[in-house]
Amino acid sequence: MRRRFIYLLSAFLFPVTSFSADWQSPIARDHPLAGKIWAPVTRTFAAPDKVAAEAAKAVYVLLGEKHDNRDHHLLQAAILGRVIQSGRRPAVVFEMIGEDRQADIAKWRRTKPADAGGLGAALDWAGSGWPPWADYRPIAEAALKAELPIRAGNLPGRLAREISRKGLGVIDPARKVRLGLGQPVPDREGAAIRQTLFEAHCRLMPKSAMAPLVAVQRVRDAFLADNLIAAAGQPGISGALLIAGNGHARKDFGVPRHLLGRAAGRPVLTIAFLEVEPGVTTPENYGEIFGGRLPFDYVWFTPKANDRDYCAELKQRFRGKGKKRD
Repeated sequence: MRRRFIYLLSAFLFPVTSFSADWQSPIARDHPLAGKIWAPVTRTFAAPDKVAAEAAKAVYVLLGEKHDNRDHHLLQAAILGRVIQSGRRPAVVFEMIGEDRQADIAKWRRTKPADAGGLGAALDWAGSGWPPWADYRPIAEAALKAELPIRAGNLPGRLAREISRKGLGVIDPARKVRLGLGQPVPDREGAAIRQTLFEAHCRLMPKSAMAPLVAVQRVRDAFLADNLIAAAGQPGISGALLIAGNGHARKDFGVPRHLLGRAAGRPVLTIAFLEVEPGVTTPENYGEIFGGRLPFDYVWFTPKANDRDYCAELKQRFRGKGKKRD
């Protein structure tokens, strides 16, 4: 108990830079892949220090996650800490915060610039639907210790609902052009997004009904890229780091695609934190989750946070709504 207390306390008092396997997640800690980092392109394992060194050199660092896995957030904070130690000053952009809350971040920093715990309350995090702010606090703590900007990255929920109902016409025309959303999504990319969302919804929604979700997903990625670019361009700031779900960090149609289209030549590094699955010990097999291959520069495996059956939970939500599979 004492060791756990000291470990958690240090995460709040000092920038997290350790890649220690003192796992918080309880399931499959002894899995042969837990703690290992896989490079899909070279099909080799990589050392944490090597990955951290590459993150320190990249202009944009995208750190994927499974939202409710606390180990993922501690490792994200550790990567940020290593980038800071290298002398870099990246802005930190959160998928979990809509753009309409940026003013709340600014107000909080003017009044309590060192209070990472208070940021969650300032953003009404408890009512946001995201996992507890305590899970994300180590990331904010590392940013605050280095006096780095914290930026809201996502489109506001209100705008997402409008896009779902009315389409892309509700986006400001100038921004729509800047984000490259004026052109229709390529067929192959649209099909990949649709299939990914179909699987994410446990095949409970017909594909024919997923067009609004595809549009919103595409806009989310574009907005996150836009805010990364804007954050990286602030005076005294060198690059930007994104905290987001693994789906946004994937290189085939996620945020990296929008970054490469608008910020060509600036290094982008994507790291996905993935939970191991019992009995699945070959890294390439985890590519099935993403349509056949792992679309990241690195995949960092961790134990599982829980054994929740998300599809069973979603099925309960769909019950009585007349939804059925294609």
